Amino acid sequence: HYRRWSVGAGLLVPVAFALSQTVSAGATAGVASAFTPITPVRVLDSRNTPSMHLTPGKTEQWTVGGANGIPGGATAIVMNITVVNVTANTYLSLWPVGQGVTGTSNINPAKGENSTNVVVVQLGTAGAINIYNNLGSADIILDYFGYYAASPTAGPTGATGATGSTGSTGSTGATGPTG
Repeated sequence: HYRRWSVGAGLLVPVAFALSQTVSAGATAGVASAFTPITPVRVLDSRNTPSMHLTPGKTEQWTVGGANGIPGGATAIVMNITVVNVTANTYLSLWPVGQGVTGTSNINPAKGENSTNVVVVQLGTAGAINIYNNLGSADIILDYFGYYAASPTAGPTGATGATGSTGSTGSTGATGPTG
């Protein structure tokens, strides 16, 4: 029972942290993004999709934007990644397609163990991400629970009036006391 509780707590803490952060994040230089939560959805289980089974030293591409309820204009995905059937101690890196390898790991599964982690990954070219497995082979399970999309840079503007964008000036009240 303790193991189930600790796994549940281990998942809840990163989710709570991600959701407690401000909803504005820089997805790329100069682009503010807002977080949109979604009902969690399993989008990939490579045990059922052999083409996505991870082999050593290989990078796979996964399209996020425009599929599974994620809009084509999304700038980042918030998801849970689970790694199962691990044949060697390894690490996985996830990064935007079209950008250089980050040199960091997002999850570090051990041989014979199942591992899970919440990750936020910026989307690259055509709304896709790269998934790299360093050693051994493994299967991955991806569950989405939110995304970031560009937020408007300014609010709506009012109607324009006869004297320009501010409209006509209203009546002036009496001058107050001086002193």
